[in-house]
Amino acid sequence: MVKFLLLLVCFISIPLWSTDYSVGLEHSESESHFGFGLKSRITIDTLDLSAYYDDFYISAYIPYAKLEGPAAIVGILPTRDRVLFSSNRVDTYLDAIVNNSAASVSNSEVSGLSDVTLSSGYYLNDSLFDNYLLTLSLDIKLDNGDEQKLLGTGSIDYTLKLDWQYYINDWTPSVTVGSVFVGDSELFDSSDYYYTQAGLYYTATETLTLGAGMYLGFLKNDTDIKQLEYSLSYQFSESGLLNLSYQNGLSNTAIDNGWSLALYGYF
Repeated sequence: MVKFLLLLVCFISIPLWSTDYSVGLEHSESESHFGFGLKSRITIDTLDLSAYYDDFYISAYIPYAKLEGPAAIVGILPTRDRVLFSSNRVDTYLDAIVNNSAASVSNSEVSGLSDVTLSSGYYLNDSLFDNYLLTLSLDIKLDNGDEQKLLGTGSIDYTLKLDWQYYINDWTPSVTVGSVFVGDSELFDSSDYYYTQAGLYYTATETLTLGAGMYLGFLKNDTDIKQLEYSLSYQFSESGLLNLSYQNGLSNTAIDNGWSLALYGYF
């Protein structure tokens, strides 16, 4: 908790020299069997705070999570990048089924503040590449989530990623590659992994943008995360944006289906 407060104070002090800000509120709901018989339900409400200065930005993502069903017992974190079942977590799940009724397991519930993520990035802009946008960023996932409730990993993780976008009239292809360096955790497997994400966005009107993409996460033991994503963004004012997205999992390590609605304000 002390480390969390120190990092949050550092984040709050940085926007003093920034020129622009954004505040976002996102509500997401998802469900998945994760390869098992019973269904888990995950609800997350996230506060997104960002500050910008020239080509540099810093953000904080503060999630409040509610896990229902087996997710509340084996600690399926509400982040697709960490849905990996070690043998002891499978045993915990099976023991819960044997020692309790299916109804009691399905109705299990935990909620609270989950691990906060701090992010900073730099836009690698250059006049030679007017149609391109490259962004190099670093994410730091903190360990503030309650481990007893299985809302946190108990480790600080680092993600280094590069985003590429190319503007072709009304079309914008996008590719992201990233590497996640996972800290030691007593609850979860702690192997580093990498991922890639590719999407295509279409600007239908001056205010409406449609998008579709696929996420691939490459975990250890040849275990992959595969997930399709669809989005609709509506800019209802110069300083307001509404985003609706839907996710469809293609592997047991991803959610079966989920949706999110986010509202952003820019100042």
